[in-house]
Amino acid sequence: MNSVAVTSLVYAAIRYFAYSLETEKAEQLELNAMLEMSSTELANVLVLLKEQNQALVEASEHKSRFLAHMSHELRTPLNAIIGYSEMLQEDAEDVGATSLVEDLRKIHISGKHLLGLINNVLDLAKIEAVAWSWPRSGVLSSRSSTKWLQSPSRSRPNMAIG
Repeated sequence: MNSVAVTSLVYAAIRYFAYSLETEKAEQLELNAMLEMSSTELANVLVLLKEQNQALVEASEHKSRFLAHMSHELRTPLNAIIGYSEMLQEDAEDVGATSLVEDLRKIHISGKHLLGLINNVLDLAKIEAVAWSWPRSGVLSSRSSTKWLQSPSRSRPNMAIG
């Protein structure tokens, strides 16, 4: 082979590799642009998630305050109704008004049932409040943190709503 042919062959190889490098560089620039766009989108989503998380925390706090307020607002008159129905039931039994005794007993039982439902809702709210205050690092396993729920004989943790 003569030197012109070798030079031509080397030149063709250099052009081929230069073209390959340019193509790869263009692809890399395109991928970098897509990566930057994805990174920007992820940053925007992260900001949105932080805002939504803050809104959820505030909503949970409002719910807790509402439940604490409503527990007082519902329990106080309900306890009065329960007590007054007991008193009237005793008076009706003493007087011998048996037709009223059954109706007053129903009022008393219904009041106790409603008070139980209200207490259950408030207990669930307290459990939720405790769950939100526990560390999320996995220090407490779900099995150990709910063990007291499984056994009514065990003492339950103090869960006062602040």
